[in-house]
Amino acid sequence: MGRRPEERRAPTWGSPERKTSWPAALLTAAILSSCFLLTQTQTLETIPVRMGPSHPLKGGNITLTPEGKPNFIICNWYRGEQAEANRIFTYIPTPPEQQNGPKFTWRETAGPGCSLHIRNLTMNDSGNYTVGKIVSGGSEAGRIHIEVLEKVSNVIITSQPNKAIENQLVVLDCSSAGSDVSYTWAKEDQILESEGRITLGYNTLTFSPVIRNDAGSYTCSGNNSFSTSNVTYQLDVF
Repeated sequence: MGRRPEERRAPTWGSPERKTSWPAALLTAAILSSCFLLTQTQTLETIPVRMGPSHPLKGGNITLTPEGKPNFIICNWYRGEQAEANRIFTYIPTPPEQQNGPKFTWRETAGPGCSLHIRNLTMNDSGNYTVGKIVSGGSEAGRIHIEVLEKVSNVIITSQPNKAIENQLVVLDCSSAGSDVSYTWAKEDQILESEGRITLGYNTLTFSPVIRNDAGSYTCSGNNSFSTSNVTYQLDVF
């Protein structure tokens, strides 16, 4: 009689042949249970969230740190409302484990106290952020709004029409990139104000009409609360 082939047994939990490990399975279960507990617990406490720096800039970094109890079991960060589709990551402190969610963009890192660190900020990072923590005896939740700001840059002056003709209407227009920009005008280092033929708008300098004595060097400065930038334009009147 021939030898019967050995029967191959299915891989068991924890065996090298099985791709799913106990830690991964436990983490998945923890994520699902944490989402449920954060919404169902009767001892939900609202906590403040600190932001640093207070004026986050485009291209910079920011750290959001929830207050409350320093020790926690598990926590979740969300972009917007607390929902699985908005989850950035789930973090388990012991041993440290970060499980990324649908809103993770490869720029977010969990830190001490379930802090959220985002690097290389973009304007799209502006918005509401929600954190939920499961702690001993209940849960904690906090929310914060961040507004990513942009320094003033790329200041440009354009003229309408392109060629200034004496006794005609001429408008210099100043534009730039940046957040909440205001503009000031100067002619050869002398600050200009609306007077007679010359009118200042939000970002415009209007000559109505322009005369030959208006020819010269004009500077537009773009300013916001944390930066400034300027450009100079040579106005020739024909």
